[in-house]
Amino acid sequence: AGRKLVTSWLHGPMAGYEDGHDDLAGDATSRLSPHLHFGTVSAAELANRAREKGGPGGEAFVRQLAWRDFHHQVLAARHDASWSDYRPRQDRWRSD
Repeated sequence: AGRKLVTSWLHGPMAGYEDGHDDLAGDATSRLSPHLHFGTVSAAELANRAREKGGPGGEAFVRQLAWRDFHHQVLAARHDASWSDYRPRQDRWRSD
């Protein structure tokens, strides 16, 4: 099921991913998250196939896969990052 979805995604909706991936109402997601999570689809294979397909949509999709893996690594290293900012900075308060 995951591989069919990958093929369908790569040959269709991915082309418009660059412009539509932040549009929540547009629903431009790949719907591959559960397959990536449970390992039925490899993120590396998916990135390679998206690069082979090319275009701005493929490039944008590969960037989002990289961000996904980056944040998994952050959460693995810093369990508190799911509820607190992991970057050392202070909140600036301004009284109006």
